[in-house]
This record gives sequence, structure tokens and C-alpha cells, in this order.
Amino acid sequence: MSNETIARLHINLSDMAPEVWRHVDVPLTASLKMLQDIVQAAVGWENYHLWMFEAEGRRYGVPTPEWPERGLTAAKSVKLGTLKERGVRKYAKCQI
Repeated sequence: MSNETIARLHINLSDMAPEVWRHVDVPLTASLKMLQDIVQAAVGWENYHLWMFEAEGRRYGVPTPEWPERGLTAAKSVKLGTLKERGVRKYAKCQI
């Protein structure tokens, strides 16, 4: 048994009627890239689009030549626990 801290996240798909949402439990040691994979699985998507998370004015994603977003931090290097320690309680995820 692990003593790993878990965050319960509420995922809400914006601009959907009726409202579509999921609750997922994610370890705080998970990277934002892992969170992306969890979101994909939770809502049944197949990861066909570029994506990024926004939190407290910062953007996180997978740097790629097809989407030369300046100021994009690699999502695989940022853990949920780090954002929690910074006081972040709300994330926005965008798919392009």
C-alpha cells in the first residue's frame, strides 16, 4: 500500500449541453502530461489534437514545431504537487 497523496479533480467540458463532467483521482506526483493522458481516457478522446494547460498565467504542453507556442513549459516536467504548492487550484485545458 502506498502513502501517495491523491487529488480528486473535476473535469468539465466547456460549451457542452448537456454538461459533460468527470471526477478523477490523480496522484500529486503525476506530471501534467500524465494528467493529459488521464483526461483523454476519462472522456473517451483519442489524442488527435494539440493541447495545453493554463494555470496562473503559465502554459504547459508538449513543445512541437507544428505549434510554436512561446513560453510553453514542457508538461512532462511539471507535477501536480508543484502546482498545488504554488496555490494553484484551477486549471484550464485547451485543445486546438
